[in-house]
Amino acid sequence: MKTIAKELLEKAYFEKLKETPILYTGVELEFPIINLDGSATNHQLLINLLDKFTDEEGFTITHTDFDGNTIEIISEDNEDTILFECGYNTLEIAFARTQDINEIAKRFKKYFSVIQPYLLENNHSLTGLGVNPFWNKNDNTPINSSRYRMLREYLLMAKNMDSEFRLHSHYEYPTYIQGSQVQFDVSKEQLTQTINLFNKIEPAKAWLFANSYMWDEIWNTGISRDILWEDSMHGILNENVGVYDHEFIDADEVLESLADTAIFTVERGSETYYFQPLTVSEYFNREEIKAFDIEGREAILVPDINDLKLHRSYKYQSLTKRGTLEFRSICTQPLNATFSTAAFHLGLLENLSSLDTLLNQYFFFEKYGSDIKKLRRKFAFFNLSEEEKNDVIKFSNDLLNISKEGLEKRGYGEEKYLQDLVRRTQEKENPAEYGVRLLKEGKSLVDISKEFANIDALK
Repeated sequence: MKTIAKELLEKAYFEKLKETPILYTGVELEFPIINLDGSATNHQLLINLLDKFTDEEGFTITHTDFDGNTIEIISEDNEDTILFECGYNTLEIAFARTQDINEIAKRFKKYFSVIQPYLLENNHSLTGLGVNPFWNKNDNTPINSSRYRMLREYLLMAKNMDSEFRLHSHYEYPTYIQGSQVQFDVSKEQLTQTINLFNKIEPAKAWLFANSYMWDEIWNTGISRDILWEDSMHGILNENVGVYDHEFIDADEVLESLADTAIFTVERGSETYYFQPLTVSEYFNREEIKAFDIEGREAILVPDINDLKLHRSYKYQSLTKRGTLEFRSICTQPLNATFSTAAFHLGLLENLSSLDTLLNQYFFFEKYGSDIKKLRRKFAFFNLSEEEKNDVIKFSNDLLNISKEGLEKRGYGEEKYLQDLVRRTQEKENPAEYGVRLLKEGKSLVDISKEFANIDALK
């Protein structure tokens, strides 16, 4: 039975959906920080960067770690937030929502003009890669806070899982993978169609936006983030992460799917606990749960109606508690293509009927089938045949044309952010393929990182 779970989920996730929302865009950008001599980053140097913003740029501290170090700050002008994500080697900028991507890009350039010179002066840099190229040299200790220490302990539970789950041993992966996420306001009426359509284009996105090659590992894929997410404790339950394996008929089916996502952490007072993942439905049907605090001490918890506070879905199209739909399958992009992710999705959302028409009996699915997870993995591989690459590029171009048309109708000039994506299809090379090519040509990881940090196209 899902009655209790569905009631709580509906209140948490559906109540803020508007009937006719104004289309706002929210952007979250994550960037790896590297040491330009190829060694581990200096955490104190990075922590001092946030203090520079509070001292000189009109930001206020919102969170500190257990050692008193600043880990999150917010702008007094517009509520943009700058923070460390999971570890101290990833900097995230979460922008307050706006109706125009150009406004977000303008604010990004302002922040970047402070961040990058400071880092370069200290032989560090932000770069536009979806996996930190020095992941195996950095100190990947999680942020010293309840949330991130809990997450580390939870992911370490994979060590004791049965081998049938085939989980990887990169337990600290959240500290060295980076993504480019975008959120939009959607109506309840639009919700089902939007999820279905955007889920269906994940195979094309896998090739077009691939930029998370796992440096120093022999993985034949440009989106290792999928493997790292899906073959970890986050992926123990199929409905918790990745693409959807079916289309939804109505919003109630979306709610059913949420009820099958995982809950693995709750709070009791000031303590954060974690436990073996349960579906939300199963959790609220239990009388008690065996859990652990961040020091490993065992506790017995009784499920409470407020326990969805820390719950979230990790699906690549996820409904949030803010009444927005979040698109979260894209790797961090090269810095000169930072806003390609937001523009691509926004243009398609503005031209949803054309997208629907395109995907109806589309050649790609008639030729390769409709297993979206399998297709997303396949078209992220480096060894595509010429025919397969041509087909996924045609798919990508068809989507880019629809997105461009949608952006042009808006009249903000945001279609310019698609230019790098168009270039990829013309040159038949995505960022991951380009990075690997540079590596094979003898470029160092530092050289590649510098290449992906070029922001000329943002000027």
